[in-house]
Amino acid sequence: MNTNSLQQHVNEPTRGNNNLDLVMTTTDLSINGLEVTDKIGDHQMIDFSLEVQDPNTRTQHKQVLDYKRANFELMKYQGSKLIDLMNTNSLQQHGNEPTRGNNILDLVMTTTDLSINGLEVTDKIGDHQMIDFLLEVQDPNTRTQHKQVLDYKRANFELMKEELGSYNYEVLMNNKNAEECYMILKDKTATATDHHIPRKRIRPN
Repeated sequence: MNTNSLQQHVNEPTRGNNNLDLVMTTTDLSINGLEVTDKIGDHQMIDFSLEVQDPNTRTQHKQVLDYKRANFELMKYQGSKLIDLMNTNSLQQHGNEPTRGNNILDLVMTTTDLSINGLEVTDKIGDHQMIDFLLEVQDPNTRTQHKQVLDYKRANFELMKEELGSYNYEVLMNNKNAEECYMILKDKTATATDHHIPRKRIRPN
């Protein structure tokens, strides 16, 4: 921010008691009427007007963001693409500890054929904590090809059932359409699976 002469305009929490959503501009731009308003998911929207001078005309104009015509449904849909990307490419997420306050904002994702050892959330850099881990990578010219599958014999279905039952689905799915409800259920099930069903490596047939 200092290097690029940026200024941060939001001083109110936007998710619980945390200020996680920022509005930053260069110091030559003006923000008017900034207000933390209604929720989208578990974040609150930030409503403001951004004054921008048109450099191609002598008459000064103002350009402002038109939130009344914004497509917030499409914005929410974009968030589900990460889950689809992980499922489509057999990716797994290894970090389950918060890295900024009480929030998991930093991810460590690999394909299921790679192993992560000794993952640990350690010292801070700025307002984020570092993630320290070892990534095991074998020489593709010498290794025996394996694949990872869910090991249901070692699964803890009681804890998985307990985790899935801890969510308030009535609140999570309030005012959601069928596709959005499906994506919420899919996300929670995938997370509980990662938490309570270990994987094992097997040789392909």
